[in-house]
Amino acid sequence: MKLTKIREAKFMDMIDALKFQSSRLDDKAFSSNDD
Repeated sequence: MKLTKIREAKFMDMIDALKFQSSRLDDKAFSSNDD
């Protein structure tokens, strides 16, 4: 039980990190286009 929950948490953390990274890249692209 505990192992699966830990794996799920790590998986969600990975997804959140990827979303955060991609959103940061999008922000950079938009800001550079504005300049």
